[in-house]
Amino acid sequence: LCFSLIHAQGSTNQTNLIGLQHQVPWFSFLLFLINASMVEEFLYREILWNLVRKLDIRVALTSVLFALVHHPGTILAWCLYVSLGMFLG
Repeated sequence: LCFSLIHAQGSTNQTNLIGLQHQVPWFSFLLFLINASMVEEFLYREILWNLVRKLDIRVALTSVLFALVHHPGTILAWCLYVSLGMFLG
């Protein structure tokens, strides 16, 4: 949504996911909406979150890793993913 509002180019990750979604829509729904979100939450909120004691370091670390995993292609995309990671953290 943020990318479309500011007319920014999507990340490579986002482009690949959209391509797969058009090819196999039912599989995409199961894979991306259910499975991926559960895996991400477990990784960031259970494993990584519990490795660091200080809250500000926790949020910064998980936000940067969240952005890296989503392969932002531009500075703007990087800022959006890090901000989203901080907001969700």
